[in-house]
Amino acid sequence: MPKRVLVLACVVTGVVAAAGRREVVAQGSAAAALLGIVSSQEEGNMEGVLVSARQDGANFTVTVVSNALGRYSFPAAHLQPGKYTVTMRAVGYDLSAPATVTLDAGKPGSLDLKLLKTKDLASQMTSLEWAHSIPGTPEEKESLVHQLMSCAYCHTWNRIMKSKHSAA
Repeated sequence: MPKRVLVLACVVTGVVAAAGRREVVAQGSAAAALLGIVSSQEEGNMEGVLVSARQDGANFTVTVVSNALGRYSFPAAHLQPGKYTVTMRAVGYDLSAPATVTLDAGKPGSLDLKLLKTKDLASQMTSLEWAHSIPGTPEEKESLVHQLMSCAYCHTWNRIMKSKHSAA
């Protein structure tokens, strides 16, 4: 009996996995409103970069992630025609120049993003990245993160960590 259950579980898992792959392929073939490649001189095409687009006058931002080939693509259903400011987040890098694009109805826009090594890494770090970079045991860091969580929800640790004041 346990062998039958195991075989059935494997078959169900295989069917679910195949269905998931078809869904991913279907999503990848959807019409794109904006696409491009994220790259830097140091790393070439870059995977895992958060690319964000915000339409002029909008109160929300749409974000996608670059794939293993450095390509990003915004589905047409998520961006309407209009002018967009495009930003990115990749710790250690800045955009080489401000990026804007105007999207026309029914025609995908294209914008490749060139990144440069940042000159101010500290300003890009999140509070959690700061917490992981300071000395201490994992337990001490965890305690500090949870103790300050209420403040760090709205405020970053940048001002504290970049302070030039000593304890004296």
